[in-house]
Amino acid sequence: GTKSVMVRESTSGDFIAVTSNWGNTPILQLMAGLFLIINDLDYDLPDQKALAQPNDYVEFLGTYRFDPTLLKKHLMTDSDSMTLQEIDGRLFLNDELLADKENGFLGLTYTDEVMIKVDDTSMTININGNQVIGKRQD
Repeated sequence: GTKSVMVRESTSGDFIAVTSNWGNTPILQLMAGLFLIINDLDYDLPDQKALAQPNDYVEFLGTYRFDPTLLKKHLMTDSDSMTLQEIDGRLFLNDELLADKENGFLGLTYTDEVMIKVDDTSMTININGNQVIGKRQD
């Protein structure tokens, strides 16, 4: 569902608002990061080394088909497919930049709520404990 959060400065009335229709958006982490930046406090940028390297996944690049009902329910997409692809030297699942996570999983760069495992014939996406399995299309 939709998530929204707003921070307002009481004396000036200035505000920052973030709204997302994707349930996995880390709204509070985004707002915390903005707060640190605005107040000139130390802020750790994501480590470039954590990004997944496309060369490590060449044999798995391609389109995977899933049950569209499950994709809509858990990833809020109207498609029945997800594409693992290299764009400009980076690894993406559709338009989401991927990072290497623990235990050989791929995941989104900004959250551990979505974990991805690929093999020669399938892709398994774990979303907050829910598993969706897609078959590779040749």
